[in-house]
Amino acid sequence: MSPEEIEQQVRVLVRQFPFIASIETLLRTPATLTMRLRITERCFIHLYQNTRKGLVNYTMVLDGNRVFGHDCDGGQWHRHPFEAPASHDLSPDGQKAVTLKEFLEEARKVL
Repeated sequence: MSPEEIEQQVRVLVRQFPFIASIETLLRTPATLTMRLRITERCFIHLYQNTRKGLVNYTMVLDGNRVFGHDCDGGQWHRHPFEAPASHDLSPDGQKAVTLKEFLEEARKVL
């Protein structure tokens, strides 16, 4: 799927999550997409995908600091749990692949 197609899917998906106040595309290239899903003035979700390298990053940011996230690098997932966002949860549960919808559902619980 191209970054443009991913962007279109994100814009449709976030309509299901009323806590997302606005959506901004920061960068789109032939291989990458970077978006910001604004929750409040101080909190947002940063989304990054590189389709060529197989990179996916979903990060919830509060006051400039990651508070929760899921990352995939070349097919290998890990979680940054809310309780310890600087850590890498490589447990079987932490390594489960996560869709953006699943991440947003988790983010709603964190909020």
